[in-house]
Amino acid sequence: MIATMTRGRRSHVFAASGVSSWLRLALLGLSLSHLANGVAITMGSGERGGWLMAAGINLSFVALELAMLVAPADKRLAVARYAYPAIFGTWLRRPQ
Repeated sequence: MIATMTRGRRSHVFAASGVSSWLRLALLGLSLSHLANGVAITMGSGERGGWLMAAGINLSFVALELAMLVAPADKRLAVARYAYPAIFGTWLRRPQ
């Protein structure tokens, strides 16, 4: 599709994808910093431990979502059986 576009329109598509990528990275950084801060405060693990735990939690979410996306149609319900409770359980378990 991009090969058939005019040069001006193609530059707009690339600019929009660049802005979208920058925005995703900014939101990921903000999300990770808040999660790391919360983990460090809750667990008393310090700044480094908070960042490592936040990265692990975020990567586990990404792995579960990717597993849902790449699972064959006939296996998707079996994957969802384990992925959804893990995702929802992490969100529901809030420290007191």
